[in-house]
Amino acid sequence: MQDALHRTIERDLTARQRQLILMYFYDELDVTEIAKETNLDKSTVSRTLKRAKERIRKSMQFYVDYMNRFPAEM
Repeated sequence: MQDALHRTIERDLTARQRQLILMYFYDELDVTEIAKETNLDKSTVSRTLKRAKERIRKSMQFYVDYMNRFPAEM
């Protein structure tokens, strides 16, 4: 699952979305801190993060649906 997430971030996000997502989740910066570091408006950061999360959610949902087609062996 983690590999699929990394592929999604690399493949499906724009460069800016990728940058902000990494700052938000990996560097654990909040919107205000990201805005200061990137010289972007807070509303731009919020909107970009929202769109990036939605792209990730859609991509990962496809992956989860695909994996659910094959039951785990017990």
